[in-house]
Amino acid sequence: MRPTVRLRFAAAALLISTYFFLLVRPSLGAFFTRDDLMNLYRSWSFPAALLLKANVLFFWASPFYRPLPSLWYRVVFHFAGFHALPFHLVYLLGFLPNLLLTYSLVRRLSGSREVASSAATITCSELRRAPRFPRSLSRTWLQSWPSASTASPSIP
Repeated sequence: MRPTVRLRFAAAALLISTYFFLLVRPSLGAFFTRDDLMNLYRSWSFPAALLLKANVLFFWASPFYRPLPSLWYRVVFHFAGFHALPFHLVYLLGFLPNLLLTYSLVRRLSGSREVASSAATITCSELRRAPRFPRSLSRTWLQSWPSASTASPSIP
């Protein structure tokens, strides 16, 4: 890549990241949702060994209907306690790889950096649809993007 192309790419990435954080900044002051509280309680009320077993032996029945997110809740709760800000930060930091995946996928499909940058910006602006709950929206993206990006092409 030529230096000017690298500079434009870095500038676009910085602009998209800044736009993203400007959109989600209000969510950092939000408290837990009821769903968060329920999942948090379920993750620390059972023994840690049972939670690890549920993640390793995911095909066996367990009291955790989502073992991996329960493990995530347990780990963040261990380090952050009952404070919502670290949970929100981890959610939002997890959204950034989704932006990179969106950019990479559209770049491969279209062959254009401009189109890929526009798609990543549109992905950021989807948070505008849920201004009161951008953290919940980013969590939804975190849980749905990997399965959507590896889905078979026969899905419309």
